[in-house]
Amino acid sequence: MGIDASEQTQRRWAQRLHDEPLQGIGAVRMRLAAARKGPSEDLAEAVDGAIDQLAIEIAGLRSLIAELRPAALDELGLVEALRGLAELYAEAGLEVELDLSLDATQDIHGGLELEGESAVFRLVQEALADAATHPEASRVTVRLRGTAAGVTLTVTDGGAGVSTRRLARARGLERLRERIELLGGSLIVSSAADGTTLQAQLPLATEAQLSSPSINPRSSA
Repeated sequence: MGIDASEQTQRRWAQRLHDEPLQGIGAVRMRLAAARKGPSEDLAEAVDGAIDQLAIEIAGLRSLIAELRPAALDELGLVEALRGLAELYAEAGLEVELDLSLDATQDIHGGLELEGESAVFRLVQEALADAATHPEASRVTVRLRGTAAGVTLTVTDGGAGVSTRRLARARGLERLRERIELLGGSLIVSSAADGTTLQAQLPLATEAQLSSPSINPRSSA
């Protein structure tokens, strides 16, 4: 990832941290400060409310951390992490067909840098979550292809098709599109009568990116 792209990514996450957990924590602080100046019964009520609100903010922070880097990717590699994700949705009643094939020169992480792995995983997760909420899309096919040039991911649901316009408005999908484009890749969303297809293409990481401890913690493993 270039310096400009890295800076854009950092700015985006800084904005999300400011807009979501930091504002929530700031509201808790203000509530407690105001209650401290009032009757003791107001303080007790404020503390109870603060405990509940902090639990929500902690859950939000955990969600953001997981979105930055799913632990399964480091523990299992890209392919096995996708298999585990598919099994999770299969248990919920969604039929998921996997066709995962990486080039022999690529390792279990697909030859992608960390941000690219996370983008692939999150794109599959977004598609499965969307399909799971629509009874018409009872079957999803996930195809991952890796070559010496890069990785192509195609996710297709077998339902009646989901509105491309609605998908384009989805916040999660737009964030993923930004992440993929910053990495030099592309994401195409298309919808037809027989289903919706997401196709992403990502370049492989350079040897310097994969071996740099500042970029890839796997290099120190």
